[in-house]
Amino acid sequence: MKKTIVIYQSKYGYTKKYAYMLGELLDCPVYNRKRIQSDELLEYDCIIYGGPIYVGGVSGIDVIDRYPDIFKKKQTIVFTCGLTDPSLPETVAHRNDHMKQQLTKESYQAIKIFHLHGGINHKKLPLAHRLVLLLIHHLHIKDDISSLDIGEKEIMNAYGKIVDFTSKEALYPIVEYIKKDV
Repeated sequence: MKKTIVIYQSKYGYTKKYAYMLGELLDCPVYNRKRIQSDELLEYDCIIYGGPIYVGGVSGIDVIDRYPDIFKKKQTIVFTCGLTDPSLPETVAHRNDHMKQQLTKESYQAIKIFHLHGGINHKKLPLAHRLVLLLIHHLHIKDDISSLDIGEKEIMNAYGKIVDFTSKEALYPIVEYIKKDV
């Protein structure tokens, strides 16, 4: 198997959880994006980047375009992690659209993308984030849920709850992809 590394950025812990599960499944190192130097990536054949969906975009994904000489020579896989259900076509389209805006066309076309279902724990959110969710909740409390976009629906359904959709099984397609592409 290719020499692989998982790097991630996590805001609330769900992306980190997936990154470490993936590291265990692939028997490879896992690093927080902020704690690894770009030159350390040179020794790997496959770089997996995991980033949370935050305000529509993938946090930290700019690392791919910041070091194009490294990433264009490697097999690069990106997994996103967010509250919206990645089995829904509108979730995938929404995440992909944001990634197309965040990356150069060349980078976007060169990566393999997987979308994962994360979670939310309102009790652990910073006050500012809880207030934003409270505002969204109050704005839509009387709305017909079918009239809301996918993100608003998820916020309404998860509001005030601890929701964790992470699972090791969700990572199997990534593992299979890496193993078949030896």
